[in-house]
Amino acid sequence: MVSTVVLFEMRIYGGPLYNIPVIVVIFGDDVICEVLLDSGCYFSAFYLADIDGDEYSEIMIRHETDSFGGMGQHQDFIYKLESGGLRKLFGFPADDYFSTGFTLALSDDWPYTVENQFTGFSHTFTRKTGEGYPYFDTQGKATEDAEAHAVEKWLGVDPYFFIFMPVDADGDGIFEIRAAQYTYLWSRADYIGTAYTILKWNPDDHAMHVIEANFETHDAEYE
Repeated sequence: MVSTVVLFEMRIYGGPLYNIPVIVVIFGDDVICEVLLDSGCYFSAFYLADIDGDEYSEIMIRHETDSFGGMGQHQDFIYKLESGGLRKLFGFPADDYFSTGFTLALSDDWPYTVENQFTGFSHTFTRKTGEGYPYFDTQGKATEDAEAHAVEKWLGVDPYFFIFMPVDADGDGIFEIRAAQYTYLWSRADYIGTAYTILKWNPDDHAMHVIEANFETHDAEYE
């Protein structure tokens, strides 16, 4: 059955300046109308793609909720159209924490090693820093703080995807999701690169999985 999907934004007179996203889905004689984000957002956009492999498209919706912090703040959702309404398959950020699996280790002479615990991806690069930096001294020796972070395998990864779009990575007609996150080390302004992932929905365990990972350094600061 062919469905019509309309996504619009309403603004309440006398209310906040944010837009309230509303979705209307028409299929046959049925009409679904739902408010998607009570708190509002700057803008919303959607894609239609078969994510779970049942040959029917799910509705992927992106909301930009703030323009500050890293690459901005977004909320991303995947909804499945069912009789009587929309069922949320996936949301990020979500009520249950979803990690894309990136970690970071530091050691002497300024090496940084980013790894992904789900895919085995590993990338090592060098980033020299000057005075006032908490994890290396001016000679490149890792400080106690750096050693503690290396043990904990910690990396600041934004809890927002600034890219979240469908892509049929393996050409089988079922769509994966290309996602990207801003990363930092000791403060949010300390941008060190972008963490990229390919996500795939598994209908057997009803969960999203990281199947590919990559990391792109912020080239202006690296050697």
